[in-house]
Amino acid sequence: MKNLFHLPLTSCLLLVLQAFGPTRMDAAATPEQVAESQKLVAEETDLLARLEALRKRKKELDTAITAGKPTVPNGEAASPSQPSEVPPLGEDDFGAWFANFREEYQLKVRQSVFDKGGLEEPALFQYTMPASGSDSWQADVGISLAHDIGIDLPGRPSWRVLGDYHYNEAKGSLKDTVVAAAGLDFLFGGDTGTAQAVSLEGGYKRDNLVSGEGITGSLVWYPTVEVHGIGDFWKPFGPVTARLKPYLGVEGESGNGGIKRFPSGERWSGKAGLSLIGLVLPEHLGNRLETSLNFGWWYHFATSGGYDAYEDSQEYFSATITYWLDRGKEDGQTLAPEEKHFGLSAKYSYGDNPAKGEFDADVWTFGLSIRF
Repeated sequence: MKNLFHLPLTSCLLLVLQAFGPTRMDAAATPEQVAESQKLVAEETDLLARLEALRKRKKELDTAITAGKPTVPNGEAASPSQPSEVPPLGEDDFGAWFANFREEYQLKVRQSVFDKGGLEEPALFQYTMPASGSDSWQADVGISLAHDIGIDLPGRPSWRVLGDYHYNEAKGSLKDTVVAAAGLDFLFGGDTGTAQAVSLEGGYKRDNLVSGEGITGSLVWYPTVEVHGIGDFWKPFGPVTARLKPYLGVEGESGNGGIKRFPSGERWSGKAGLSLIGLVLPEHLGNRLETSLNFGWWYHFATSGGYDAYEDSQEYFSATITYWLDRGKEDGQTLAPEEKHFGLSAKYSYGDNPAKGEFDADVWTFGLSIRF
């Protein structure tokens, strides 16, 4: 009887009708209405039982708090003979700060934030096996931060700071390249499916292998055509879900010579390329197996000093396959793009890439992938 007085009046009436008047209700209502009424009564009864359990749990917690005693998950007071299975709760202040910082400033960790193909690939710390020469260790990592300017201007500009570091001992010659720059990103057009992205960058470059110290800069356009799957738009193609990202731009660089036979000079180049990113069997592998094909082309229309030794045009190709080891937030299987942070990769590179100071590459690379 005690619990009955806690029931709402409507519940009491429904229970009375259900207990004493089924024949009368059946006569006044359709079978569907009777079934619906009984279903509602059952749901409310279940909710009341859960509410009573919550009230009991709250009362136990209030009693424990008043007595100053810790509790275990089932609500019983912990004691030396029955310690709590749950350690004291604490707050991950750094984790929360880093998550907010990463989101607000759009932190990216990639293989390169200057080479547009490398921007689609994760940073690599790797062991290399070149076609000729001794094995060696290699690192390719780029980091960038970006934020909206907060001023209503044409193109909705946002600022960026970015840096690259490339280290390679292949072929017995130490490659140690550093690039640091600032940039502005523009997005022209109001519709997401057709808005065109343009990036302007300029900064400092040091290449101890070829060109030495100097400045570098570029202006790049990233075409977007959603209806054809061009840009940041995923499209299914049978067992693979893919996206195609082309780019077109101009690039300039100067150098005072990293080696004696490289006189001080500069180059002005047009460049174009595309990146094809694919998720292999995404329904079965949870977006974990990712492939990347990148092609870059440079045409040097003005060179001086050591840059005169360059061919008129240079091409670079790379293919990467990565298996991401992270656990998804939802079910531990399917990974969203922002959940891919650590993986294992194999990469093949071929050709010349003046953006990274890499020439005559013919290299297999295996290593740990990092992406934010």
